Amino acid sequence: MKPVGKWVSRLNNLRPELNMSTSVAPLTKKQNWQYIMLPVTVFISSRSVFILCLLLLGCDEQKWSNPQESKEALGKAIVEALNYQHEKETEDDKETSAQRMERLHQLRVTKEEYLSWILPAFPETHFPDNFVWENLDKKCLVGVRKWAQQYRDKDLEFVSINFEKKPASYDGFQLYRGTVLTVTDGNGQQFSLHILGSVIEKSGDCKLLSYQD
Repeated sequence: MKPVGKWVSRLNNLRPELNMSTSVAPLTKKQNWQYIMLPVTVFISSRSVFILCLLLLGCDEQKWSNPQESKEALGKAIVEALNYQHEKETEDDKETSAQRMERLHQLRVTKEEYLSWILPAFPETHFPDNFVWENLDKKCLVGVRKWAQQYRDKDLEFVSINFEKKPASYDGFQLYRGTVLTVTDGNGQQFSLHILGSVIEKSGDCKLLSYQD
């Protein structure tokens, strides 16, 4: 018996177990092949729909939460977070040091963003990814605590944000290096802060990569 004939015979033998009426004529080879190919067709169709959905949604969509709309907006947000809010009427309205530091941390890239698409775009470091992130994170923790304390009473106002090095292009984003934050204090004196690491720009939106320690 040919292989197809074996499948026909097996399918016909299964009919009683499927509660099919024995009075119905046995399936032909062509009909049995249609039943055999049906799951394959459904699988291929489902796979095609899944791939189409990925294409429509963007297969390379990357996590990018709460970025600032420009480099200038990022600089202003950093200066605002550095300031201790003297203008608040009561002590209860003023941010605590911990709250100010948390605001500063929210302006930098998250662990998920860094490990999923920023770090893989950089040259290989030969160190485990989590090790690289932990070192960067520790540097930021030290830096934020230091700068939040040092500039809490300066009443800073944002003037500009500039970069001493040319931007570098990576897969899906730009890296701006040599960040210089220019501000004025409560006395109107203008000066530059070198307290920031690089800035990541993706589709026009920006987040800070790190703080200097």
